Amino acid sequence: MTTAAHYTPATIIKLSGPLARLFGREHRYFLDRGTAEEAFSALRNTLDGFREAIAALERRGLVYAVFRNRQNVSADPEYLDLSRMVLRVAIQYELELRGLALSWHHMCAGNPEAAQQVRAEAAAAARAWADFCAGLGLQPAELILAVGGHHPVVIDLVRWAPAPEPALVEKWRGLFETAACGEMFGEARH
Repeated sequence: MTTAAHYTPATIIKLSGPLARLFGREHRYFLDRGTAEEAFSALRNTLDGFREAIAALERRGLVYAVFRNRQNVSADPEYLDLSRMVLRVAIQYELELRGLALSWHHMCAGNPEAAQQVRAEAAAAARAWADFCAGLGLQPAELILAVGGHHPVVIDLVRWAPAPEPALVEKWRGLFETAACGEMFGEARH
C-alpha cells in the first residue's frame, strides 16, 4: 500500500530535436535520486538504440544540454560566467560607441575640437576593445555580431578615428574591467 509518506513522483524526461523524433518527446521514470546521470542511464537502458543515437549525434557535432526544473545543470558555471561577462562588456562597448557616434554626428557639427575629442575617444575605445578580446582569444568583429553588430554611424566613427592616445586607451581598459566585474560604468560622460 502506498501512503503519502512513501509517495515517489515520476520524473518526466523531455527529449528534443533528433532524439525526440527518434524516441518520442516525454518519458516517465521513477528515479531514486533524480540526477541527470540517473536519467541518462534510464534512457540508455530502456530505449533501444539510444546510446548509438547519442554517439552518432556527437560525431556530427551535436551536444545536448541537461535541464532540471528549467535550470541548465550540464553547463560549466565558469564558462557561463565568462560568456555573460564577455557579452556584458560587448554590449557596453557598443552602447558607449553609439553614444559617441551620436555626439559626433549631431553635436560636433561646426565644432572641430569637440569632433576630434569624440574621434579620439572612439579610437581609444576600439583599441581597448581589441586588446580586451585578444586577452581572451576572441575575435572583436565576431563578438560584436553576437550583440547585434555595429550601428552604421559607429562604423563611420571608428573608420575616421585617429591613432589612439595611450591615456585614453587606459581609461577605456579600466571601464571594460569595471564592466567585466558586473559593475556599470559611472555617470561620468565623455
